[in-house]
Amino acid sequence: LNLLTSEYLFDIIQEKNGCSQRMFARYVLLPIYKWEVHRMNQIISERRIRNNKIRRKRQLQKQIRMCMVTFLLVIGFSFVFFSFKTKAQNTQEDVSYKYYKSIMVHANDTLWDYANLYADKAYYESNEQYINEVIRMNTLPDETISAGEYLIIPYYSNEFVS
Repeated sequence: LNLLTSEYLFDIIQEKNGCSQRMFARYVLLPIYKWEVHRMNQIISERRIRNNKIRRKRQLQKQIRMCMVTFLLVIGFSFVFFSFKTKAQNTQEDVSYKYYKSIMVHANDTLWDYANLYADKAYYESNEQYINEVIRMNTLPDETISAGEYLIIPYYSNEFVS
C-alpha cells in the first residue's frame, strides 16, 4: 500500500495529464496546503475556544466559592456578634435613680432624722453611711446642723426626672 505523498501524487497526475511540477505545486499542493493550514487554524481555534470555556467555568466556580465563603463568614460573625449582645428584658426589678435636693434645716432637726427619712436601705448599709455622705457633700465639720441652714440631701426614686 503506497502512502499518498506529494511525489506519488505528482507521478499519478503527470502520467494522466502531463502537468509540470510548477502547475502541480500551484493547483494541487497549494490548495492542499491551504486546506491543511485552514484545518490547523480551525483546530487551534477550537482548542482556544475550549480552553476559554474551561477558564471561564473555573472563574465562575471560584467566584461562587468566594461568594459562599463570604456568606458563611457574614453568617458566622453575625451569629457570634448577636449571641454576645445583651438582651433587654422587662424584669420585675424597679430601677431607682439617685437625685439630690436642697432642704432648709428646721429647729430640732438632726442628720439622723434626715437619714431615717431619705436613706434607702438598698443603697446604704446604715444610716451612719448616709450621714457621712451628707457631711462630705456639704463640707460639714461634724454632725452638728443649725436651723436655717441649707443642706444638699441625696435620695433615690423610681421615677425618672429629665
